[in-house]
Amino acid sequence: MSLIEGHYGVVILPDAATWRRARALARDTVGAADHATNSPVIPLFYAHFTGLRSSIVANILGRLRKYGGHALEMQIVEPHGARALVWKAVCDDVLRSMQCVCLTLGRYVDRDLPFRGEKDSLVIAPEELDAFRQSGYPFVSRFFIELAYRRQGWEKERRRARQKVTIRDIVFAEIGCYGSFTKVADV
Repeated sequence: MSLIEGHYGVVILPDAATWRRARALARDTVGAADHATNSPVIPLFYAHFTGLRSSIVANILGRLRKYGGHALEMQIVEPHGARALVWKAVCDDVLRSMQCVCLTLGRYVDRDLPFRGEKDSLVIAPEELDAFRQSGYPFVSRFFIELAYRRQGWEKERRRARQKVTIRDIVFAEIGCYGSFTKVADV
């Protein structure tokens, strides 16, 4: 039995066209951003885990694989938490169902560590802190691709960026700075 310790998450890998568009949206921030994503993903749940058995993750991934090929819709690019720039997905029943499966991971979150968004100096809404305390994940029923991070924050503008997305895969991945995907983890 292999135990997983560290910062990981269950993430959706989008289709190639969405991957390219998200990288282009992130590249548009270069010069303004302190960090722009090179690996766009839609997180379902990420945290710093302790004592998580790889067999539990494998079971969750197995339950989520049936959603491969499901169509999603990305809609709006806007600031989140004052310092992150995100591309929001329309929250639908399939995404909620997928996340519900992932919320079982909450019992393995290391709650002695502060929420990573606090470490990254994000402005955390009270409902996000409540969700973190209850489930171990602050973004319950919120789905997005994080495009960029900027310490000075972003203007409050929103812009449309509609795109149909196909779920290419759902993986367990190492998560780096500012919620970025670093690599698929072996489970």
